[in-house]
Amino acid sequence: MNRLLTVIPAVLFVFACSTAAPDRAVRTSETLSTMQEQLTVARTRVDTTLASLNNLLSTSPASLRAAYDAYARDLSALDKSATSIRNSNDELRDRTADYFTSWKKDSAKVSSPELQTIADQRRQVVREQYDRFRTSYAGVSTAFDTLLKDLHDVSTVMGHDLNDSTQTQVRGTTVVQSAASDGARVQKALDAALADTRAFSQQLSPTAGQ
Repeated sequence: MNRLLTVIPAVLFVFACSTAAPDRAVRTSETLSTMQEQLTVARTRVDTTLASLNNLLSTSPASLRAAYDAYARDLSALDKSATSIRNSNDELRDRTADYFTSWKKDSAKVSSPELQTIADQRRQVVREQYDRFRTSYAGVSTAFDTLLKDLHDVSTVMGHDLNDSTQTQVRGTTVVQSAASDGARVQKALDAALADTRAFSQQLSPTAGQ
């Protein structure tokens, strides 16, 4: 009986360890899936916000308030997209760190050099794909920061002095003139990040070796 009580915890421990490793990959994949959705939504919101900006700076004086309110709503939604993507990236960073650390630690315990080589090579491939995503995400973060800063500056200036004179002056600024190119830069960065999230997710899928 005492021997049985000793064996059971050991078996449970081995079972827990065997299921924990795949679960780490699943949790990482779930975060990647969420981020893909957020990146896709953000692409749409960039276009919507820039359209609202154009409308705000070209509408008639009588429609300025309605145009400003629409712009403010779209800008707020774009802010939420940027925040959601940032939060998911933080979560992904933590989960991948746990995933790779555990993977490396467990692989070191493998007694067969042949099997250990397989594990190490696969881990390196997955790690390199994650590093590519990190680079593309950095591009999203930088491009978003520039665009949002300028869009909020326009919102502040127009919001406190909502009239056709301010509208005309703001429309001629370099900030507004560069908004379209800044938006295109964000879209390009989002596309790159989307491609890398899909590629990283594929590396974690059961069909990764195909």
